[in-house]
Amino acid sequence: MIKLAKYFDMRWFYRWCLAFLALTLLSIVLASSYLELSLEDIFEKADMAFEAKVLTSTVELIDDKPWTKVEFSVVSVFKGELGKETSLSFYGGNHDSISLQVTGMPRFMEGEDLLIFAYKDRYYSPLVGFSQGLFRSRVGGWQNEAGKYLQADEAKNLSLGDSVVDSKLVLEALRDFYARRAE
Repeated sequence: MIKLAKYFDMRWFYRWCLAFLALTLLSIVLASSYLELSLEDIFEKADMAFEAKVLTSTVELIDDKPWTKVEFSVVSVFKGELGKETSLSFYGGNHDSISLQVTGMPRFMEGEDLLIFAYKDRYYSPLVGFSQGLFRSRVGGWQNEAGKYLQADEAKNLSLGDSVVDSKLVLEALRDFYARRAE
């Protein structure tokens, strides 16, 4: 009888370990998985598209969960209706004794210049494509989270590439892109 009891205890233990491992791996995969979008998809899916400067980043509790609220000074609007300031909330952050970190969630620094393509509704990340709708100002250009630069040619066609293109040309191309869509 004792051998049989040990056998069932070990089977239960192995099943529990396997289930725990499967759920842990699944949560890691789901937390950082998203479909790669084309530039046109990012631009089209956005409810709002704007150039901004980060003012503040604070964490607040919503339904006992930490959300990072980022306040922006709006420099120019390409799509949507925005005032001189707006904010977006991102799931996760550190609030008192509660800490929730989301893999791949963008972080923001005060004073940082950005191009933002976002949804108006609340999502874990309001950026189109989780973080694909975010471009940071780098020396002379706009770089996405994957390290690619937003580029525009003389005909104002937009693309992603490895080299820096004059940021003013990119902004003009974005204005033209959304102006053509509004017609």
